[in-house]
Amino acid sequence: MLKIDIHTHILPERWPDLKERYGYGGFIQLEHHGPGCARMLQYMIGLFGSNRIAPGSDYPFPLGEHHPGKMIEEMTLDDNTRSNLLADAALEWLALKREEFE
Repeated sequence: MLKIDIHTHILPERWPDLKERYGYGGFIQLEHHGPGCARMLQYMIGLFGSNRIAPGSDYPFPLGEHHPGKMIEEMTLDDNTRSNLLADAALEWLALKREEFE
């Protein structure tokens, strides 16, 4: 069966040097919509910090969570960690300000 990937990624004008900035030039993909994923996310938060994790939703395509962010919303997290995971870490990485989207 042929599968065509038609989603688009909007990238910043100046892409950051990930190796220089974070010490690692690659990406870690964490499936966040299956059994045990909340526990794995907790582990990743402890390992990297919530300010270095930017979960994706594959919006507008329903490829994982039917309610993007639901797992994070249902986890027992402090407000700062939840805010980092839902928006702030990605905004920092993309050098954008929250006010631009409110």
